[in-house]
Amino acid sequence: MPMTAKAPKTNRQIKEPEMLKRKVLMTGLVLGCLWSGAAQADVDVKGPYSFATSGKAMIGAAFMTIANTGETEEKIISASAPEVCDHVEIHSMSENDAGVMQMRKLQGGLAIPPSGEVELKPMGFHFMLIGLKAPLTEGQVIDMTLERESGDPVKISVPVRPRVMTKVE
Repeated sequence: MPMTAKAPKTNRQIKEPEMLKRKVLMTGLVLGCLWSGAAQADVDVKGPYSFATSGKAMIGAAFMTIANTGETEEKIISASAPEVCDHVEIHSMSENDAGVMQMRKLQGGLAIPPSGEVELKPMGFHFMLIGLKAPLTEGQVIDMTLERESGDPVKISVPVRPRVMTKVE
């Protein structure tokens, strides 16, 4: 049998399979990013506020509605406001068997259901600002960061409202 010499591969012949591999890899990466992004929770904070405190108060509170526009549960696992307080805790309020309201530090974070929202309000869930560095004053804006269990932190601005006392009948 006669031996035939193979022609050497051209640059194009060498590059085509390599380019195909790269295209397949990039397509997989893009689709993976799109797929994981679709399932990720997304947090939207609405109507944040706090109340002014007296001159000697060591604690304050922040309230808001936290919405989850994603398809999976999200948890706010912690919060911080280092310019105004030493630390922030997530608290809940509930009535005990004797009818007395009790405030407790929430363990494990604040769960926000998929496509749902949780309202943080007086006598309910709230962020407790502990170790105030100065009284909270009307018109002040508190810079807070909410840490999510999955995803980037959420930075919010919390305006301080005057504390209005209402007459109890």
